[in-house]
Formats: sequence, C-alpha cells, structure tokens
Amino acid sequence: MKAWLMDLLACPTCGNDLRLEASEIGEHGGVKKGVLRSACGQSFPVIDYIPRFVKTELYAQSFGIEWNLFPRTQLDRPNDGDEKRIIYNLKEVRLGEESRESFILKTGIELSDLEGKLVLDAGCGMGRFSDVCAKAGARVVGVDLSQAVEAAFDNVGFEPNVSIVQADIFNLPFKKGRFDIVFSIGVLHHTPDTRRAFLSLVPFLKPGGRISIWVYAKPKWRGSVIPYRYVFSDMIRLVTTRLSEEKLLKLCEMRARIAPIGDIPIVGKVLRLVCPTSNHPNFEWRVMDTLDWYSPKYQWKHTEEEVVAWFREAGLTNIEALQVPVSVTAQKPGC
Repeated sequence: MKAWLMDLLACPTCGNDLRLEASEIGEHGGVKKGVLRSACGQSFPVIDYIPRFVKTELYAQSFGIEWNLFPRTQLDRPNDGDEKRIIYNLKEVRLGEESRESFILKTGIELSDLEGKLVLDAGCGMGRFSDVCAKAGARVVGVDLSQAVEAAFDNVGFEPNVSIVQADIFNLPFKKGRFDIVFSIGVLHHTPDTRRAFLSLVPFLKPGGRISIWVYAKPKWRGSVIPYRYVFSDMIRLVTTRLSEEKLLKLCEMRARIAPIGDIPIVGKVLRLVCPTSNHPNFEWRVMDTLDWYSPKYQWKHTEEEVVAWFREAGLTNIEALQVPVSVTAQKPGC
C-alpha cells in the first residue's frame, strides 16, 4: 500500500480518517501487511499491499475467478509489428490496443486529458483500464469487490502511480470530492442496483470533475419484432448461473472453440442467436467474454434515456451520450 493513498482513504462507516499500523514493509516499498484503524472502532487489514474493506466477495465471486484465471489476456501489449486490425466496439482497432480504444470510446476521455489527474477506476477487475490511465500519466485508484484485486495488483499494483483497493462500490472508503475523474466500464450492471451504484460514485468526484460509465444496453422491440438474441441468452442464464465453476468454464471454452462456425451462413446465424458469444480472434478473450455474459448473478440492461436520467438526478451537467451504447459522460458542477 502506497503512502499517497492514505490521504484519500476514509472509514466507510463513519467517514473519519484512518490510522495505519504497518507490520511489514514490502521489498518494493509500501506497506505489505498492516491494519487501518478508525476512530469509530472499525479496523481493516492490509494484506499483500491491498487494503481490504470487505470480508467476502458477495455477488462478485465469478469475476474474482475469471480474472485470476485469465489475469493478463485483456492487457494491451506493446506494438510488436503486428498490424492486424479488428472491429472492436464499433471501431477498427489494432490487435493489442483494445483496452485503450475501449476506454476512449466508452468514457469520451482522451488519453491526453489524463496527465496529472487523480482517477478512480470503479470496478477495476484485473486492471486493464487502470493500466491505460496510468500509462497516460494519471494517478489511479482501482477498486474492486472481488478477488480480481489480486490479478490487478500483479498487473499494475507495483506502478508508483497506481493503488489497488478491495471494497464495495456501495460503501467506498474514500474522502468525498477528491477525484478528478471517476469511471466505470462494464461493472455497474452487475451490481444489485445499477442506478444506486452509479449514484454512490458521484460524491467522490470533485467540483468540475468528470464521470463516465458504460452499461449493457437494453434491447428495443422494433414494432412486433422481438430481440431474440437477448431472449435466448437470458434463458440460457437461468441455467448457467447455477452451474459449478468447473462446468461453466468448460461450457464457455466449448462455445469459444466453435465460434468460427458463426461465419457459416444460416448455421452460424442460428448459433449466434441461440447461444451468443464473442467473435474476438483471441481464444482466451472469447472465453472471458462468454463467462462475463453467462456467470454473473446480476446482469441488468438499460436504455440511454434511463441512464441519462440518473445523471440528471445526480445534478450533473454537460451530459453526453456517447457512440457505444450505453455510454454516458458528464461533469460535476463547480470550478
């Protein structure tokens, strides 16, 4: 745990400052083991450099499993001369830059705007977007409810401008009004209440700061046409969310292996309709995307109008709906 994080932390119960009692300093610097204590009597352990403000993963266990199985698959890689390009999030991007491009498209934030900013990555998973922001010069706090924090720390936690925290998005352990940028990509719809999860983030944004979220889009009925793809996938989830971790992983691997069948006329179309999956060229990426869809306990979908209404409810200004549905960004009033 880095020294600069202490200035941001607050007791999630009473809101007071926390006192750190370090019992082990890591070989790379920072507190590897210790206890954070609050005036109200609460205490929170620091284990393997990560402050822990929850005792269980609650509803997010599947993500902890997923990200520790595939801890580096979605990290962007240096340009190694591979110029293969794919369509990703409605845009043609070079293979190996998907996280970078996804961040820009789903937040509306250019990397050049991140230099020197304090950023909260709400639901950091294995740290793919924290990595993007840190490389752009931001100071980043990545927070996640699940054991994905272990993978996130291994990936980016030793960077001097990144801190990883395990905490509940509904009860965050930070001082209010401190972050220049708050973003959450593909996370809030996996909580018990997407709207409440979003509203819980706004107080931590400083006046004039910017908040951006991306959540699953609610399919629209067009006249009498039913969005069958979503109907079938939701029906499959009635089964997959009840499978053991081992069985679900095997199912997702099998579906990812036969993904190329999707290019076959008629047969492929039916398969994509009845059992949708990612068409990413990387096998592990396809498995992860399929797990993302079939394993979470909660998977809400929302319309753009619905999400924009939350931003208005929060008193935000300069609200903008972005190209990728449903992505919305706005500012907090102030200087």
